[in-house]
Amino acid sequence: MTISLGGIALNDNLLLTDPSDSPQVAMSVRQTFGVPVVQKMARSAGKTLVLSSLMEGNSVRGGVFTQMQKEQIAAVRDAGNVVTLVHPRGTFTVVIPVDGVQLVPMWKKLSPGPDEAHTGTVTMITV
Repeated sequence: MTISLGGIALNDNLLLTDPSDSPQVAMSVRQTFGVPVVQKMARSAGKTLVLSSLMEGNSVRGGVFTQMQKEQIAAVRDAGNVVTLVHPRGTFTVVIPVDGVQLVPMWKKLSPGPDEAHTGTVTMITV
């Protein structure tokens, strides 16, 4: 199964955090007349998902992102669009936060081509 984010085809070996790792309960605390009130509720949205490609020594864990994919993902993030992440572990409706694209080139080049490999993370929030 091909991994895609908003129609952008990605490397099939990218790692995805377990969606069940995100808290299932939202909690807020507020003061009323000097007494703290704690509200808890189950949540189905707002879970954090992370696609990652990590360097470990001289090898890559997971697939890599390309320069072109980095630019396309950044454009989706900048537009603030809600998109679909399709992954073998499930299909999710997500948005990419402002600081969600943390990708760096594997090799420093003055003018990287569209296929230059990048590692790092793309953080998304389910909606």
